[in-house]
Amino acid sequence: MIRPARPEDAPQAAYLMYLSGPSFALTILGGPESHAIGVLRKLFPIPNHLYSHTYAFVAEAKGKVVGLFLGFDRKEWEAARRAMGRELGFRWFKIVRPWHLPRVIPPLLDLARTFEPLSDEDYLIQMLAVLPKVRRRGIATRLIEFAAERARSKGLKRLVLDVLIENEGARRFYERMGFRAVKTVTDPRFCRRFGVRGSIRMAKPLGVGRCRDGAGEAFQGAACLSAGV
Repeated sequence: MIRPARPEDAPQAAYLMYLSGPSFALTILGGPESHAIGVLRKLFPIPNHLYSHTYAFVAEAKGKVVGLFLGFDRKEWEAARRAMGRELGFRWFKIVRPWHLPRVIPPLLDLARTFEPLSDEDYLIQMLAVLPKVRRRGIATRLIEFAAERARSKGLKRLVLDVLIENEGARRFYERMGFRAVKTVTDPRFCRRFGVRGSIRMAKPLGVGRCRDGAGEAFQGAACLSAGV
C-alpha cells in the first residue's frame, strides 16, 4: 500500500530520509547519526517545506512504513524552498543545535548552486529509500510507479531524480526502470563538501516502460538529501 504521509509517520520517515543520503544529512544537520535523524523527525511534521510530510508518500506493509519518497512538480518545489524560511523560521534554533546553524548555510548554498532546475513538465523524486530488510521485494519499483501515476495525473511528461555517481547499483536500477542520465555534476566544491564524486540527473519520459525482472532493489538510498535547497 502506498499513501500520502502523515505527521505521525515522522519516526519511520526520518530514518528513511536519512538512509537516502547519510553524507548529506550529516553535513547539513550535524552528526552523529542519531542527531541527524532526530532533526529530520522534528522537521517532518511541519507542513509545506522540503523535508515535510506535505510532499511525502510512504509504502506501508503490515501496518509499518517500509519505504518513502518525496515528490514535487516545479511549483511545489519552489513553494517548498520558500517555506524553508517562512514555515520554519525561528524553529531552526530549536531543531538544530544553535552552534551548528552557521555551518548549515554553506552546504545548502552549494546544493542550490549545483541543482538542475525543473521544467514545467518535470516531476522530481527526492529521498527515495526502502528499509534494508525489505529490499528486493519490488517496493522501490512500486514507489516509482506511484510517482509516475501522480505525475501523469498532473499532466506532466517526465520523472527526474538525482543519484550519486558512486551509487552504481542505484543507477543500474533506475536504468532498468527507464531512466537515462541527462546531466552530471562534478563541481569540486560540492563534491568536497559532501565527500562524493558527484551526482547524475536522470530522467524518464512517462511513456517509457521498465524491465520487470525484479532486480536492482538493493540500492543504497539513491537520491541526494535536500538537493537544491
